[in-house]
Amino acid sequence: MNYTYRIASLQDRDNYIDFINYVFSFSHRPHDFKALYPREYRDGFEGKAVHFLALNETGQIRAVVAVLPFRMQIASYRLSCGFIGSVSVHPYARGEGHMKKLMAMANQWMIEHNVDLAILDGKRQRYQYYGYSKGGAMFYYNINKDNIRHGLKDIDTTPYQIIPVTDSADDVLERIHDIHSRTQVHVDRDFSQIYYILTGGNRRLYAVWKGEHFDGYLSASEDDSLCELVLSDISDYAPVIKLWGHTCQADRFQIFAMSWDRALTDTLDTFAEAAHIQPGGNIKVFNWEHALPAMLSLKQIAAGPLSDGHCCLSLHGKKMGLCVENGNITIAAEDPAKPALNSCTDNSCNEDIPSGLSLQEKIFSTGAFLHPQTVNGEPTDWFPIPFALPLPDHF
Repeated sequence: MNYTYRIASLQDRDNYIDFINYVFSFSHRPHDFKALYPREYRDGFEGKAVHFLALNETGQIRAVVAVLPFRMQIASYRLSCGFIGSVSVHPYARGEGHMKKLMAMANQWMIEHNVDLAILDGKRQRYQYYGYSKGGAMFYYNINKDNIRHGLKDIDTTPYQIIPVTDSADDVLERIHDIHSRTQVHVDRDFSQIYYILTGGNRRLYAVWKGEHFDGYLSASEDDSLCELVLSDISDYAPVIKLWGHTCQADRFQIFAMSWDRALTDTLDTFAEAAHIQPGGNIKVFNWEHALPAMLSLKQIAAGPLSDGHCCLSLHGKKMGLCVENGNITIAAEDPAKPALNSCTDNSCNEDIPSGLSLQEKIFSTGAFLHPQTVNGEPTDWFPIPFALPLPDHF
């Protein structure tokens, strides 16, 4: 049978939403992507993602892969990124090579549109074939009633309120958008989408008030876990978490913390029952010259100032000189006067890294947080990079 592979048009929208719902419902449990991902699939909205389709001779969809473009701010760096989602193959069309074709199209589209880095959720070995490596870090803290009752017994929650936000036109959303946009590391979120981003995946959104002053917000999952908690004053984390424990009345819940939110992780470390690290996702870097300085800046935000040093990375014969000096991060292409360039031109860069996949596995390896290793002579505190995205930004 002959197949057609192309980018979906607006006229395809209802068909590919129905198809995605069918495949996920067939393989897992009943799915309604309009409700699960209203940021992309709600009625009356055209969506931001680019959908790649495989169609048979009669025009029936056999497979879908989607890319949701987004931008990420890391200190002074802006990265162009893509999140791959809605990956679905009809159960009767599996093994026909549609996934391979559509993933190649998605990767090529991102290259042509100057995407620096892509991320996706899914099985490691499945996506290694397309250049994605599992790595980075997200922190999961387990909280139970005893942690709230005893670990936070002296914390006063009297000034605080946690108020549900259930209307996409609520005035408080402007404050929620503003406080999120002022964080040092964040995904750019369109104000018109902020409600749907924070309530997608059957999550609930709450505004946090301290007296008469807006203090921040939290996004909670169906099991009352906190998927995102952003407050204006870091000293408010403990009382707000305690109040949430009383409000949700769950025997236990989790709090997901990003590596760069040191104030939150430091607070949780004082009373949480347990904590563990999981990879931040499957990552593929397209533009190393843009991504590497931003990633090192992320590491500095998460772990503190990096040691001064320089190294040369050679990928497919292309050499990249990387330098850290007094907290300033440069790559040779940005500043040829830096010593990093010299390390690339004096033949000291002996090891040619065979693929972007192998370089990603060295730089983002979750296990290397326990046993740091150098990639090519740089200080051991440079890598690995604890990259991840907050759960509401997953697609």
